[in-house]
Amino acid sequence: MIITNLTDVDYWFGPMHLAASSGAILNLDDTSDTSLYLLNDEVADAVNTLYLSSNITVTSEAAPFPRATGVPQVLHGDGSPQGLVYAPQGSLYMRRDSVYASTGLYTKTTGVTQNIGWVSALAPGMELIEEITVPAGAGVAEISFSSIPQTYSHLKVVASLGSTESSTDTSLSMIANGFISDVYDSQVLSGQGTTVEAFAYLGATEAFVGVVPPGPYLAGIEITLMGYKNPLVVPFTAVNGFYDGAAGTSGSTLVTGAIGTGDGIAPITSLGFSMPGPNFVAGSVATLYGLVGYIA
Repeated sequence: MIITNLTDVDYWFGPMHLAASSGAILNLDDTSDTSLYLLNDEVADAVNTLYLSSNITVTSEAAPFPRATGVPQVLHGDGSPQGLVYAPQGSLYMRRDSVYASTGLYTKTTGVTQNIGWVSALAPGMELIEEITVPAGAGVAEISFSSIPQTYSHLKVVASLGSTESSTDTSLSMIANGFISDVYDSQVLSGQGTTVEAFAYLGATEAFVGVVPPGPYLAGIEITLMGYKNPLVVPFTAVNGFYDGAAGTSGSTLVTGAIGTGDGIAPITSLGFSMPGPNFVAGSVATLYGLVGYIA
């Protein structure tokens, strides 16, 4: 591989020296049986870290690059490891305070020098974006994820929700980009402990997605929004709880995962839940995942 320095700082990769001059070049072997990049994790980590921090450029590199280093570990702790825990690629993290299967186990998909890339092992292919928990002693009228990156091809929300209403269930609505209306298509894949429905009419799914029971009971709801950035790429099949309000029929159907406003397409940048009247009870939690890799 050819390494080019973009700074005025000296760098050493084992005995190999990259001069302190912007534009200085070092040819580092990454293919032979004696390659330090392949045999020495410290050398590889130094190259990987400088590359990921944009201090050097690397060209003519052999795949895979950056290569994985270190020995995978089994770790545990409280809260999500995303953005906090450093570990070698392939490591496992058991979340000690998790009461939900979808957030109990994570695997590391990035190198030891990064603390991002922790993916839920129980939501395959999905990367954790954010988790929101209603704190003790407080109730909130909305649970909303904002500034959702446009680097995912699909979104999934897994939630366990309860209402401050004392005795009756409360209708649950979904908010997309600040609107509680039929301006998007989505699909409810499953729900436990509550009625979960998605009403489809003229290609748009109504915002009503189910009901929330009075606390301390919590209802489990899982919603997947397919192809939210490029809606025409991936068709998907409704597998549960689908009701066609126009035709008055229910069951499974094959539809495309369009996100639209009228005849146009609107990428989702914020997503959440709302209830009229009561608040979400303390302990309610919603977790947002994204499928990495936007398909153009």
